[in-house]
This record gives sequence, structure tokens and C-alpha cells, in this order.
Amino acid sequence: MIGTERTAEIREAYPAMRPLAHTEIVVVVDPYTLACAIAHLEVG
Repeated sequence: MIGTERTAEIREAYPAMRPLAHTEIVVVVDPYTLACAIAHLEVG
């Protein structure tokens, strides 16, 4: 799962997020990352 790998990277990059549950990080970050990817696809 991409979300699991990204969560591990995010936890290492942002220690402040560590207290958050795994699912919370995925829910908060993945939609933003996905939105950015879609925006790039639409622009490109």
C-alpha cells in the first residue's frame, strides 16, 4: 500500500505527527497529496 509507505516517511519527517494514529495520518495527508497529483495532471 502506498499510503503505508508514505505514512512511514511522513512520521520520520514530521516527529510532531507521531502521536497521531496511522489511519489519521493517511486520511489527512493522502487526499492532499492526491489533489496535488491531480492538479499537476490537469495542468500538464
